[in-house]
Amino acid sequence: MSSPNSKVQLVERVAKSRARADTSALLPPGFDAISEDTMATLVPEKSIGAYTQERLQESLAYAEMFLHRRDISPRSETFMQIFKDELKEAIQADDPKDKIASSITICAYENLIKKNAFLGVEQFEKERALQGHMLEFRSLQYVARYGDYAKIFPTKLRLYAVKDKTDDWTLLSGNNYWSAIADQLFDEDVQFQRTLINRTLKASREVHAAVHSACHQIGISTELATWSIIAYGRRNSLLHRNLDQLKEEGNYTRFAEVLYEDLADIDCVFSELHNETDKTNLRILVQTEIHKWFDIGSRIQDYRSWLPKPELREFYLKAQAAKNKPTNAEQKKINIEENGQRSKEKADRQKISSITSSPATGKRIASTKEPRGSEKATYKRRMRTREQLVAKKCKLELQVEYIKKELAKSDKQELGGQELDSGCQ
Repeated sequence: MSSPNSKVQLVERVAKSRARADTSALLPPGFDAISEDTMATLVPEKSIGAYTQERLQESLAYAEMFLHRRDISPRSETFMQIFKDELKEAIQADDPKDKIASSITICAYENLIKKNAFLGVEQFEKERALQGHMLEFRSLQYVARYGDYAKIFPTKLRLYAVKDKTDDWTLLSGNNYWSAIADQLFDEDVQFQRTLINRTLKASREVHAAVHSACHQIGISTELATWSIIAYGRRNSLLHRNLDQLKEEGNYTRFAEVLYEDLADIDCVFSELHNETDKTNLRILVQTEIHKWFDIGSRIQDYRSWLPKPELREFYLKAQAAKNKPTNAEQKKINIEENGQRSKEKADRQKISSITSSPATGKRIASTKEPRGSEKATYKRRMRTREQLVAKKCKLELQVEYIKKELAKSDKQELGGQELDSGCQ
């Protein structure tokens, strides 16, 4: 019999055990590995002689059901696989000495299982769900620590797709969160796998197509880029405004579910030995968030019946309006076009003004065309000034004409008087 004390032996036995045939012939009649309702806690026998063939089959059934659990950790899976191999050898042993040795080993394994609570069956569904969350959080720690490295390819894809307008480039533009793009990629993969089972189903692959088009233009691996987007999206979901994203998407039911679970899990996450202030303050924060966005009435335990408040709907509408705004690059292009249009209008006005200038003096005559916008007040002041100057000019011209006439009349009278004097002489 082998011992799990050595890491080398452990790895060799796992690799060896996975290559062996299944144990369906050694299991008790009517065994169902999928049904976990019949899964009872494994209690070690006090006597080695109690490990009969039927008792060993019960342990084998326990190992099979445990390996079919979806929330099993990698360490537990490795241990249970080795335990299953030992049971197979014990059931198939013919020599009584080997049978006794196998029973001693099996008893030691079962005592180890009983001693380590993480290998046993959880008594409550909440605790099992919490264990699954802990395993998921451990995997997300890798994403949080190394997710920034995965940002390189998504950033390149977005910049290139927006600049060159590749196929379906709007799906990768800045109007979409990377976490949302990652969710779309995952959903498309799930739909595609279903089409492989049922050929009548159809699956959309537009996001995959957009990624593939940009990758083909840049010359990078589509598989690597897709993985990077999913990893970076998971990282952003963990570290950035997860609740705000749910509100911006208008996913009110999911938002309510997250708040309800966070409130319910506070007592499970923080032990009795933990600081009670942390639990109290966290509970107040979550409750404040619930009452801020939802009208729950007396339905605190039924989050599906929570009604979103007008503030939550208004938050969603504002987020959608902001999402539909042009990007910085698009806004810059719009500003350039508007500035060009204003310059053109100004040049047209100057051209019209030059045409309407006085041919005698070369001075501009006030244009009758009134500009629009912020120039209106300035234009009116200029018009009044021009009108006053024109009036003064006209008055001065009339005075000059009058003076000229008077001088001419005076000159004529003086000339007539001189002629009269010469005639008298």
